[in-house]
Amino acid sequence: MYSVILAFLPASLDILYHAYLPASSGPSIVSTVVGYDRLAEGSSIGGEWVMGERVTIDMSGRCWAGEKSVHCCSGLVGKGVSTIIPLLASYQIFYGLLVFSLGLAATFQLMASRKSFEVERLKEFRTFALGVMVLKDFVSVCGAVFTGCALMIVPLIEDSIPADNIVDVRVGWGFVVTVFMAILSCFFTLAFENKSRKMLTDEEQSIRLGDDDVAYDEDPEKQPLLVEDVE
Repeated sequence: MYSVILAFLPASLDILYHAYLPASSGPSIVSTVVGYDRLAEGSSIGGEWVMGERVTIDMSGRCWAGEKSVHCCSGLVGKGVSTIIPLLASYQIFYGLLVFSLGLAATFQLMASRKSFEVERLKEFRTFALGVMVLKDFVSVCGAVFTGCALMIVPLIEDSIPADNIVDVRVGWGFVVTVFMAILSCFFTLAFENKSRKMLTDEEQSIRLGDDDVAYDEDPEKQPLLVEDVE
């Protein structure tokens, strides 16, 4: 389990870092969810003249026309896309919960290995950790992945001038990475559920065997008879 934690943690922290970079740092390939290739005709967006550049949207909900940060208004990407953009917060929520889940899994592993906690405490902690992990998987699939798919499909079916100016939709690396992370994250939840249940079962069996040994030692009827030598 530690190998999985060490594999997930750097990638999750790196994506969170790029998602929260300031606009002055420019667009990041890692955090890009979707890109739109627009027609060559220019259009004035929020007082800025955008000449048929590729417009990209990152995990933090910012729009980029080339290297320049622009306002994600309906005149640039269409009304449907501008309505969906606030749902991109599910990306930050997913990766935040993923990092938190990795910490919970590592903490449970340490608590169970030290054998200094009661089984009931371990069960309560395991239930809480599984609840967080299930919430993480729900946000990843029903939030992040569905939001990314909607950003790709809506411009193709929306009937408006800004949507008609979009001639091509490109999948961003941020979406691709998130899909793989969501799938692996679900397997991680299943692996934690199975391994933690096995650890609790082993802990209960060791306690039961210890209690049986104590009861055997304290029962006088089960003590071996001492035979004295008769001279």
